[in-house]
Amino acid sequence: MYPTTTTIFRHGGRLGILAAVVIAALTGAASAHDTDQFSLPVGQEFADLGDFLNQQVVDGLQKAVDDLNRRMRSVLERDLRSIDPGSRPPMGQTYDPEGVLERCHSKLGVARAVYDAYGPALTRIEGLEHDLFSSQMQARYPGKITAYNPKAKFKSIYNKAYFILDPRNVTTAIHSSSIKVYGVYLGTDKIGHFSDMGYHYYKAYMSALARGADEQQAMAQAVKLGTDGIISEWALLGVLTAGSYSNADLISNYVGCLFYRNLTEPTLIKGTLCPPILERDGEYWKLADATLAPHFFKRFISEHWNEALNPSLYEPLMRDTVRKLIRERNSELLAWYKDLYGDEDPTIFFDRLAHTLSTYYGEPYGHSGQFEHLIHLGNTIHHDQQ
Repeated sequence: MYPTTTTIFRHGGRLGILAAVVIAALTGAASAHDTDQFSLPVGQEFADLGDFLNQQVVDGLQKAVDDLNRRMRSVLERDLRSIDPGSRPPMGQTYDPEGVLERCHSKLGVARAVYDAYGPALTRIEGLEHDLFSSQMQARYPGKITAYNPKAKFKSIYNKAYFILDPRNVTTAIHSSSIKVYGVYLGTDKIGHFSDMGYHYYKAYMSALARGADEQQAMAQAVKLGTDGIISEWALLGVLTAGSYSNADLISNYVGCLFYRNLTEPTLIKGTLCPPILERDGEYWKLADATLAPHFFKRFISEHWNEALNPSLYEPLMRDTVRKLIRERNSELLAWYKDLYGDEDPTIFFDRLAHTLSTYYGEPYGHSGQFEHLIHLGNTIHHDQQ
């Protein structure tokens, strides 16, 4: 079904799209967690959650390190008196028939421990949503918005994007809130993509390397998980459940892969070679000093994650409605993003920015292209209404 769905979407076939969506809904396809950075709480201020999320990321890393070290310690400090004398290793060697040390020292073993520490995307997103609207968070950031969900307030561009009988009115009932992280507005769903799909990208990357691919080829294979197949943006993680191919989702997947690579190797992030997140401490692991420094997580955040600046490719049936709803927010959007474009013509600025964000500092991450069909601030808002 998938290749047909992709072809039909790209050519705007109405019946094929609707049939695919119905099938996805009836078969229990993953619920969409899309977000909307076009609809914003005018007159209110977001709390910057950079340090909050930084601590969550570091706590997860420490949990993974503790788990790895616990497993290795159970081998390294094993009481050999409990082992059959005939099975004892020669002097100076460790009794490890299950290969625990090898797995815990391996790149994939470390990545798996970190993935397990964060949990699957759905659990992480829902947990984050719960925390952000809690009384504790309100007390931590008094007078500021910790998260904003325009769909819940019937103010989202998605509220009227589908015709009344479209099954995606059900599958998109759960939308992610917008948050602010180190000055960037993004959806909570991106945090789930980062740690979950980032891990699956990393496994594909490592598998490609093992088959003889070079780094560039291996990253291209990883990106295919998000751009091709049933769990791609063309299918269950995008078009079938939300009607959109999310470029911002793809960048959070991609940067998540860089995060898993960076666990154990120097990695180029934003054009800067970053030292490994973890270090060996004898047989064990520990967090590197740079990981424990303030704002460590900031190295992974960029404007690519903002769906208003790095827009999705909406299916043809939605585009007119989405464009109309964004234009209704014209003056609000101009005011909200004024600090970005400054004295420059915003239509020129945002058009250039959309093209700039189509790669990750020159690296391809699966952006849809098709700029003639993208709906972004550069080709939708009218600066003469400032």
